[in-house]
Amino acid sequence: MPILTMEQRIEALLRDLQSEAERGDAEQRLRRRLILRGVRSGLYAATVRPSVAEMAKLLREELFGQRPLL
Repeated sequence: MPILTMEQRIEALLRDLQSEAERGDAEQRLRRRLILRGVRSGLYAATVRPSVAEMAKLLREELFGQRPLL
């Protein structure tokens, strides 16, 4: 079994959580998807450490309908 990097393990965890989030009724799925998007954004900010200006741009894109490519 290959040794996975921290990034690979986190991506696997997020994939598993996304799969679990898709269970339940529509309201539960929507809530869980939104939470996971926030978690992904937080992890991105914590690991990539964009400048405040870059983070503001990404958050505005997220909030106002243009999905950033993370």
